[in-house]
Amino acid sequence: MTRPAHVQREPDDDPFEKVASERYFNRELSWLAFNRRVLEEACNPAHPLLERLRFLAISGDNLDEFFMVRVAGLKGQQLQDVELRSADGLTPGQQLAAITVEADALMVSQQSVWRDIRYALAEAGIRVIGSHAIDTALSLEEQAWLETHFREQLFSGHHPAGTRSGSPVSVHAQQGHGGDVRPRSPFGQGTDPRVGDAAQRDAATRASAG
Repeated sequence: MTRPAHVQREPDDDPFEKVASERYFNRELSWLAFNRRVLEEACNPAHPLLERLRFLAISGDNLDEFFMVRVAGLKGQQLQDVELRSADGLTPGQQLAAITVEADALMVSQQSVWRDIRYALAEAGIRVIGSHAIDTALSLEEQAWLETHFREQLFSGHHPAGTRSGSPVSVHAQQGHGGDVRPRSPFGQGTDPRVGDAAQRDAATRASAG
């Protein structure tokens, strides 16, 4: 579609014209600010206690996904020497540096909120105990149930998954827990040659929970 002859083009009426980066907030930092607002809901005494705990859990889950997807993407750009700037004018490296500061502060706040909620839970008769206290805090029947639950619902979901050379981040299915296993040769230093070429390149396999 052509512009009518009697309509003069104004300098700023082109929707595709580049605009100053100062007009934009950084997308990643804005997301972290949003997640802090989620965390603030966990501090709201007007919410029921378990609802506050749910907001805290949502904040933690959001932050996990943020690092798995957005931070991993920026890290990939940095490793490939991609210097494409965001709409607000930051390079991947600059964004990662700013994210580190904001995310560290957010995690400190999450831990503080968790301490407050854990204390409130204890006052309400809900105790969160560590593994060292299970033997004394649980009856034999409760310990047997916990053992069965772990073996059938948690341990059974573990399976080995290989890593690829050059991959800095390994994403676990369903954000599960995992551990790194580095095979060693019984004949000397280095990786066991029997584990295959891929493992020789990476010298590691990852056991992850589904």
